[in-house]
Amino acid sequence: MPENKQGDFVWPNEAQYYELLHEIGIGASATVWEAVCKANGDHVAVKIVNLDETNTSLDEVRKEIKVISRCSHPNIITYYTSFIKENELWLVMELLEGGSVYDIMRTNFPNGLQDEDLIAAILKQVLQGMCYFHECLHIHRDIKASNLLLDKHGNVRIADFGVSAIINGGFMDRRGVRQTFVGTPCWMAPEVMEQVTGYDYKADIWSFGITALELANGHAPFAKYPPMKVLLMTLQNEPPTLETTLAGGKKSRFSSKFKEVISTCLKKEPKERITSAKLLEKSFFKGVKKSDYVAKHLFNKLPSLQERTRRVKEQLEAEKAASDPRIPASMGWDFPDEEEEVTGLAEGTETPAAAPPVVDAWHSDVGAHYTKGQEAGAGSYKIVYHGVDNRNTGLAIMLHEVPIKAQSTEDEDVEKRAQLHEFLDRVTKLRHPHIISVLDIWETAEALWYATELCETGSLQTYVETNGPTHIDTARRWALQLAHALQYLHAHSIIHRNVNTAEVLLRTKQDKVLDVALCEEILWNIRDDPRFALRPKQRDSYLSPEQYDDTAEKYTEKTDVYSLGMVVLELLSGGPPYSECKNTIMICRRVSQGKTPQALDAVEDSLAQLFIRSCINQQPGNRPTIEAILQDPFIAGAVP
Repeated sequence: MPENKQGDFVWPNEAQYYELLHEIGIGASATVWEAVCKANGDHVAVKIVNLDETNTSLDEVRKEIKVISRCSHPNIITYYTSFIKENELWLVMELLEGGSVYDIMRTNFPNGLQDEDLIAAILKQVLQGMCYFHECLHIHRDIKASNLLLDKHGNVRIADFGVSAIINGGFMDRRGVRQTFVGTPCWMAPEVMEQVTGYDYKADIWSFGITALELANGHAPFAKYPPMKVLLMTLQNEPPTLETTLAGGKKSRFSSKFKEVISTCLKKEPKERITSAKLLEKSFFKGVKKSDYVAKHLFNKLPSLQERTRRVKEQLEAEKAASDPRIPASMGWDFPDEEEEVTGLAEGTETPAAAPPVVDAWHSDVGAHYTKGQEAGAGSYKIVYHGVDNRNTGLAIMLHEVPIKAQSTEDEDVEKRAQLHEFLDRVTKLRHPHIISVLDIWETAEALWYATELCETGSLQTYVETNGPTHIDTARRWALQLAHALQYLHAHSIIHRNVNTAEVLLRTKQDKVLDVALCEEILWNIRDDPRFALRPKQRDSYLSPEQYDDTAEKYTEKTDVYSLGMVVLELLSGGPPYSECKNTIMICRRVSQGKTPQALDAVEDSLAQLFIRSCINQQPGNRPTIEAILQDPFIAGAVP
C-alpha cells in the first residue's frame, strides 16, 4: 500500500503504530475507530474492513486506494495511508469530530432538518465535493447522509468513496461506464439496480436527490421496507418527491427551489439528469449559509461522537432483531448461489421414527447416539455431514449443524424458544414416503443439530445439471410425488416456502427407479428465533411474487404451489427458471410484472404448459390448491 506524506511526515503503515481508543462508526463489514498515531501523537480515524466479507481482489483494492489517496479537496475526506493486517484492510484518515450527518439526525433530528437554509448549506458542500470527484472521472456510488462527515467547524466531507465501491468489485470500462452492482438500495439509481447498460456519474446525481429527501424527512424514501421491495418500488414507482415522502400526508414546508433540485436529480432516465456542475448553478445554492451556521445548528446539545455511536449500535441491534426475518442479515448484492450440495452418498435404508425430544430438556446427550463423519456440503446457514446412527447397527444418516447465537434470557426469547421446540417436536413425527424424515433434534451451546435419513443419489438440481431436460413421463411422476408431499405438509399446517430442485433429493428404489423426497427445511419454520446467526435463502428464480413483499402473513400454501410449477419447468427445460436474466434484480422485475420465464414458451407438451402456468399465476388466489393439482390432467395419470 502507498505511504502518504503530510509535509515531511510519513504515515506509518503498520498496525503497531496506532492505538485504537474507541468505536466511532459501525458498518456491515467495517468498523471505524478513533485512534492515536504513536509516531506523531495525532488523533486519526481508522476504518478496519474485514476482507473475508468482500468479493474483490486485493490488487483492485490497491489500485483504487492509490487513486483516492491523490484526491485533495476541502469537501472530501483526507486519506493518510492504508495497509493489510491479517484479513483486515486498515484505512487511516483524518478524524472528523462531528461524526456523520446521519447519526446526528438520528440523535437530535429524527424527523429531519426543519431548516431549509441548513439543508442547503450541507448539500452545497456535498455537491462541491461531487463536482471535484466527477471532474477527476470518478463515481462515488454511495452518496447518503451516513457518508457525509463533519468537522468541528461544520465543514462537510464526503467519505467512503472509491474503497467502498471497489470492495464490491469492478472498474469503469473504456466507455466510462460501470458494470457492477454497488450501493445502498434506498439511495441506488435505477440503472445501477438493473445492470443492463451500465451506469456513469449520473448515478451519483440520483443518490444526491435521495439524500436531499433524507435530510428533509430524517430517512430515505422506502427506508421502512426490506431491500428487495425497495428495489421493486424504485423500478416500478414514479420517482419520490417531497410531497410523496412526507409522513402522514403533511403539507410540504419547503420552497419550490428545493423541490426543483430534487425533481431535477430524480429522473429515471440518466440522460435526463443534470450534471453536478450544472446543479451547483441552481438558485437554491446561491447565497447559502457558511459552515459556522451548520456547526451552530447541528452541534447544539449534541452528545459526544462516542456516545452517539454507542446509541446507534444499540438501535441497530434492536432494529435488526425486530426486522423482517425473511431477509438475511448479511444479504449482499451479488446474490451468490449458496445452496448446499451433498454428493457421493452411500445407499441408505428406511429408518424408524425416533422418540421426539422433550420441549424443556433438549440436552446435547442425544447427539451421543450419532458419529459424525466427513463434511458432505455447506450452505448459507448450515453444514451437512455424513454420519452413523449407533443405535441402529451403524445405519448411515446425515447430520445437519446450524450455528446459533448465544442464548438470551429475555422473556420474549425464552417464549420463542419454547415455541421453536414445540414445532420441532412435531417435525420429528412427520413421516411420508416423499419427505426426508427428521430423526432427532438436539442443541449444544454453539449449534442446533438434527439427524435425517440418507438419500443416496443427490439433489434434483444436480440431476438436471448432469442429464439436461427430463423425460415428460418422469417429470409427471416426480411432480405427482412432490404434490403428495406438499399435501401432507399442508395437512399438518406447515408451509415449506423453499421448494426448489436443490431441496428435492433422489433415492433409488429396488427396481432402480428414482423417487424424489422433499427436504423438510425446518429453518424456514423457526425463522423468528433470534439466536440463529444465519438463515436460509430461497433460490432467486423460485421466489413467488408475494415473497418479494414485506408482510410475512401473505404466505400461504399457494406459495408452495408456485414453486412446484417452477420445479416442473426446470425439469422439462433443463435449466433454472428465468435463466435469461443476468441477475436477481432482473428476475425480481420480471416476476413483479407478471412475465413468465422464457423457457415456458419452449415447453412442447400442452398439458405441461397449462399446468405450469396455473401454478405460477401472479395472483396466489388464482393458483390451484394441492388437491386440484392432484386431479390435474398433467399428473393425474402418472405412475406414483
